[in-house]
Amino acid sequence: RGHRRRAAGAALLLSAVTGGQGMAAGFAAAAGGTGGMLGGVVTALGAPLLATVGLILWDKHWRGSVFALNLFKASLATVLFAITAFLSSGGLAELFSGVSLETVAALCASSFIGIVIGDTAWLLSIRMLGARRVLLVDSLKPFFAAAAGGVIFGERATLAGLASMAVAVLGVLMVSLERETDQSIGSVGHDERLLGYVLAVVTMVLDVLGTVLTKRFGSGLGPWLIGGFRFGFAALFLGCIFLAYRVRALACRWPLASSAPSNKLELDAEAPEAAPGSAKAPLWHALPAMSTLSWARAAAG
Repeated sequence: RGHRRRAAGAALLLSAVTGGQGMAAGFAAAAGGTGGMLGGVVTALGAPLLATVGLILWDKHWRGSVFALNLFKASLATVLFAITAFLSSGGLAELFSGVSLETVAALCASSFIGIVIGDTAWLLSIRMLGARRVLLVDSLKPFFAAAAGGVIFGERATLAGLASMAVAVLGVLMVSLERETDQSIGSVGHDERLLGYVLAVVTMVLDVLGTVLTKRFGSGLGPWLIGGFRFGFAALFLGCIFLAYRVRALACRWPLASSAPSNKLELDAEAPEAAPGSAKAPLWHALPAMSTLSWARAAAG
């Protein structure tokens, strides 16, 4: 029950962090009139709600490694972004009309920085520290992004945007500084906690750098196409790692296929997936063995 309470608290924290960034976008959209204000408010309220539900689903139903989760979500997101981008355009010619080689390269670099490395480090830091501590660091991201925008793009932060970010950070602090149980504190060693904080800070920096690249080179593209390129590259990169280890495992097993039965333990050690209900944890580069319902819930997340 304590684990589920921490998961619920993590979801609320994620809602606060993403909500602050969403509110900033909402205030910016308000300049477009009533329609822009309505769209900004809907985005500000809807994005953290969906992110909260997704985090809860992953926490309760995902049984694999952080790498496998990043690969799975990047692959699924690529398909969804690609379908949406195609349906919202007038055809392939119109969809890719503003795409250049420089833009693709920048979006791929942004994907590698923000998704391949950044998201993996973020998910790993959550597993090491718990989302409560990680999102406390993550709540500083809007301020870091505003500073980067001022230095690189000459943008000036508005009072409304700063106020929304301050409210978000205040909400995160109120929940994060809540007294934790001795069990939750003692479950994390000093070295692991330090590494978790380092990963959380690295994630924040990489995510902002990835966003800067996307804004600099992909501003002329729609959000669906940008998402398709970024998550598509991440899925391709992580998929190559997955396939490389898969081929390596098969290559190691092939010479043993005709060996004596005493090699069965070696074959089992190379198996990429643990049996359902087994105490053995799945390999970090392998997709987990889960039920169809668990896969559906993870996909919904």
